[in-house]
Amino acid sequence: MIVLKDFFTALDWPSLEPRADRLEVSGKAEERERICPAPACLAGDELAVVYVPAGNAAVPIAIAGLQAGAAHKTRWFDPRSGDWTDIETRVTPTDDGTWQLPERPDNNDWVLLVQGA
Repeated sequence: MIVLKDFFTALDWPSLEPRADRLEVSGKAEERERICPAPACLAGDELAVVYVPAGNAAVPIAIAGLQAGAAHKTRWFDPRSGDWTDIETRVTPTDDGTWQLPERPDNNDWVLLVQGA
């Protein structure tokens, strides 16, 4: 629990709100309901947190609503250890503002942090 406390207290928590509508699974927003447990998203203006539950390493998931053409920094957070894995220095969403989440490091729970640059 301390690992998760440290994760969330490092964020601008009050600016985040649940935004499952910003997730697309297998290219469709309605597909996220078919995964159990389903991925979840908290988002604010310059920040998004995506929880990808165990067992979904091979499921294609995209986050929508990112500012097209803007650079974002992304990192995987391991909720078991508290370790971070940088994905790329900068990620630029497509013209429609979506970005395909990269492959998860393994088939366990992971949290993706997307921050506007």
